[in-house]
Parts: sequence; C-alpha cells; structure tokens
Amino acid sequence: MLEITGQGSLAAQMFTAINNEIPAGPPDIPKVLEILKRNGVTVAT
Repeated sequence: MLEITGQGSLAAQMFTAINNEIPAGPPDIPKVLEILKRNGVTVAT
C-alpha cells in the first residue's frame, strides 16, 4: 500500500469508509471503487 497524504487529504476518511463498508473476505470491487471515487481517488486501468 502506498499512502500519500497532505493538507486536505481524504486518506483517513477513505480507509475508515473501506473498513466500515467492506466486510471481511473477498472484496466487492465495484463497492470499493465507489468508495475510492467518493474520496477523490482516480483508478486507472
């Protein structure tokens, strides 16, 4: 994992949301991507 944070970063909020909304076990990738997007993360494929 690479985490880069700075002023105004939503990293802590994002990881908290993932912890709270994604249950243990195989992750629901569409849900993870939605949480990331909500927190300002762009995923490039």
